Amino acid sequence: MLLYAPFLRGNPFETRSRGARSLRFREGQKLMIMWTTFFKQHPRNRMHLLDECPDLIDKCYLTDDRQLADSADAIVFHYMDHDFLLDDLPKVRHPSQRYVFLTVEAPPSYRILQSRRNLRTPANFFNWTMTYRYDSDVPWIYGGYWVSPERSKELGFTPENLPFDEQTILENKTGAIFWLVYIMIDKYGACAENPYKRDACARSAECEKDLGSMNFFYIAIENTVCKNYITEKYFERYHLPSVPIVMRRKTYEKFVTNLPSLFWILPN
Repeated sequence: MLLYAPFLRGNPFETRSRGARSLRFREGQKLMIMWTTFFKQHPRNRMHLLDECPDLIDKCYLTDDRQLADSADAIVFHYMDHDFLLDDLPKVRHPSQRYVFLTVEAPPSYRILQSRRNLRTPANFFNWTMTYRYDSDVPWIYGGYWVSPERSKELGFTPENLPFDEQTILENKTGAIFWLVYIMIDKYGACAENPYKRDACARSAECEKDLGSMNFFYIAIENTVCKNYITEKYFERYHLPSVPIVMRRKTYEKFVTNLPSLFWILPN
C-alpha cells in the first residue's frame, strides 16, 4: 500500500480539512466516487448491481458525481481509460481520502498506454491498488468470488444450471478446438482468413455457446505472463461444455481444485 504522507510534500494540488458532508447520502456510509469511466462505461449504468448486496447499500454510497469529491472517502481512477487525464484530476485533496488505482489489465498493457499518452501521475499519487492481484489493497479477482453450493443456498443465491450429461455434451461435437483470437485451428475473430468467420461471432456473443457445443476444447491463454493474471477468456466461457486449454498451473491452482480433470494445461 502506498502511504498518503509522502504525497503531501511538494504535491501540485491543494489539501485542506474536510468540510461538511452532503445530505445526499446517509450518515455513516462511506462515499466512493468513480472519477473516470470503466472501459468507456459510466458507473451510473452499473449501480443496479448494488441492489444484489443490501448490506453494501447500507454501508457504501457509490457515485460518479464529481461535485461530491470534497466529501469522498475514496476516489477511484480507472487507469486504462481515455478520460484519465493529468489535467483533469481533483484540484483539492483531503489527508483522510484514499485515491485508488484501478486496473484489471497486466502491467505490460498499461505501460504501453503510459508510453503512448506520455502519462505520468505525480509521485505517490495513489494510496491503494484495486487490481486482479490477490495482494492488492482491494482485490478485484477475475471471475469474481466462488462459494460452495451449500454456502450458496445459505446466502440465497440462484444457482446456474450448466450442462453435465456426457451424452448430450458429446453428441454435438464436430470439431476439436476453437479459439476466438489468433491461431490456425478453428479460428473466429478479427484475424480469421475466412471473411464469414471474421464477423460470424462477436466477442461474448450468444453464438459462442454454439462454438463451445461443437468443439471439445477452447484455447484460453493469457496475452502476458504476470503474477495472478488470468485471462477473462477463461471466466467468460467457464459455462461452455468444452475444456479450456490454459498455461501455468501455479496460477490456476490457487483458485481451482481438481485441475487435471477440468483443464488441459500447457507446460509451465
